[in-house]
Amino acid sequence: MKKMKIAFIGCGGFASGNHIPNAKANPNFDIQAFCDLNQTHLEELKEKYAPSYITTDMEKVFNDPD
Repeated sequence: MKKMKIAFIGCGGFASGNHIPNAKANPNFDIQAFCDLNQTHLEELKEKYAPSYITTDMEKVFNDPD
């Protein structure tokens, strides 16, 4: 079964504490991207969850063909 690629725009406390760990634990999801204004937090998420990429530009996520 093909995994659904997902991205998170806004990776604050609630998303980081609930949505992101739940998505990572779901075998049907592949985390494609994290987008947030806090670059330091993005780097931490990248280290922990290994998305395809991180960005501060939500247009990059919207325009991602994947």
